[in-house]
Amino acid sequence: MATLPRMYNPGPYDWLFHRSSFIQGERQREQHLKGMRIVTDLTKGLKGCNVTCDNFFTSYQLEVELRKRKLPVLGTIIKDKGVLPQELSVMCGRQRYLSIFVFSVEALLISYCPKKNKKVLPMSMMHKDLATQRNKQH
Repeated sequence: MATLPRMYNPGPYDWLFHRSSFIQGERQREQHLKGMRIVTDLTKGLKGCNVTCDNFFTSYQLEVELRKRKLPVLGTIIKDKGVLPQELSVMCGRQRYLSIFVFSVEALLISYCPKKNKKVLPMSMMHKDLATQRNKQH
């Protein structure tokens, strides 16, 4: 009975989940646009924040859109998004713990190989140089 008022009085999180609901059965292009639309809707009105996204939401088009509003983006990207250079797609003969950096005027894309035949592709518009930190591998 104590939680009954909470069930009938929606809070701010209920509104957020309602705004970002997914509709199943859409084509891949529409889902890509939906991911971009969700992030732009949720960041509307934000200033001075960093936006961190999962690979469903991260795209080069999203970075361009949020750059106009001066919101830096950091997130992993999947190879199916169509913006990867050919050099980053190749996995044959890659060393473990090897990082390949690709710079553009607006963004930095890294191809990191944490283990054999596995890669992680973070994309950032907050980093402009090759400053890395060496840690012991476990």
